[in-house]
Amino acid sequence: MVKPNRIWFAGSSNFALPSLNALIEAELIQGVLTTQALPQGRSLTLTPSPVALRAKQLGVEVIELGSLKNNDEQDTIRSLNALAIITCSFGRIVPQELLNTPTAGWYNIHASLLPAYRGSAPMQRCIQQGCNITGVTIFKLDAGIDTGPIALKIPVNITGQENYFELESMLANLASTHIIEVAQAIYSNSISLTAQEYISTVVPIAKTIHKEEGLIQWNLPANSIERQLRAFINWPTSYSFLDGKRVQILSGKVHSIKPPEHRNIIGALWENNNKLFVTCGEEVLEVLTIKREGKATVEGIAFFRGIQNNKYSCVFS
Repeated sequence: MVKPNRIWFAGSSNFALPSLNALIEAELIQGVLTTQALPQGRSLTLTPSPVALRAKQLGVEVIELGSLKNNDEQDTIRSLNALAIITCSFGRIVPQELLNTPTAGWYNIHASLLPAYRGSAPMQRCIQQGCNITGVTIFKLDAGIDTGPIALKIPVNITGQENYFELESMLANLASTHIIEVAQAIYSNSISLTAQEYISTVVPIAKTIHKEEGLIQWNLPANSIERQLRAFINWPTSYSFLDGKRVQILSGKVHSIKPPEHRNIIGALWENNNKLFVTCGEEVLEVLTIKREGKATVEGIAFFRGIQNNKYSCVFS
């Protein structure tokens, strides 16, 4: 039975799970909104979202939604008579006509310190651009993209060596430790909101990632390439081609050593001290782990010795 004037949680991916767990444990939400089950795997089996699976395990009501532009989906949300809806990695754009549907509005958990890294890929762009500080912002949705007033901003220092999975786990857990106070403030009508700062200098934007961005440009500095490996480890991964065959480079390390004279060619592979290196625009990249299509992940040096035996060209393109 739907109880009026309660908070609902809207989320889909793994990033939302710690906050979902915290809110359920504190008995602060009525139910969960999530995306519809999607076909996955070779058999295209319909698979519920991670949030749907967890909520059902914990006995919480789950409503799966398609596009919120659909009138039926909008009617479903209106019928909840919700006090507020907290979103986290929901995977649905909330149309303007729904913003005032919950009495207290929609609140979103965003994986950056707004206004920096507004957009759909804040963690990946943060890693890619070499940030040493990031955090989580909980803000009230408005008609803009991640532009609404802020309820809470939680900064955290990072090493600059995290990959996407590590940063996702860190920020998801950080959010879960603070979402309770926001939910409680919504219930007590004591929440304080601060307009986002709009500064004259350009702030970084977390643009949507496209699959072709994974192609490594070996003429770039090695440190830029290494950051790309960590940022795109989940999707689209970072890849190159060797004699026309796609190869994924999964992890690497920057070195300042110089390549041998005969390997001083952009994208050239070479061995030094039992390690595989690739010549880049600046410095060189040690390839730690690598994967050919249809093959298991292996250490870089094992891959290199294997392709030498097969007389490959030993230059990435």
